[in-house]
Amino acid sequence: MQTAWLEVVIPPDINYEETSGDMMVPEGGSAKLVCKARGFPPPKILWRREDGGDLISRGGPQGKTKELVFICTK
Repeated sequence: MQTAWLEVVIPPDINYEETSGDMMVPEGGSAKLVCKARGFPPPKILWRREDGGDLISRGGPQGKTKELVFICTK
């Protein structure tokens, strides 16, 4: 008898109708970024500024935080 494990990988499926597109926000302004994606393993969503600058998060428990990349896992 032999036993084997098989993991089926499903590529990310992005729902573009419910996902944020490119946007420009004035300095100090707010933006809401939404990405609806599914797959297996669950996809990692990365948000970056085009110029490589910091993204500022104001909603966290530590108040304002600077990040180069935001990672959102589903």
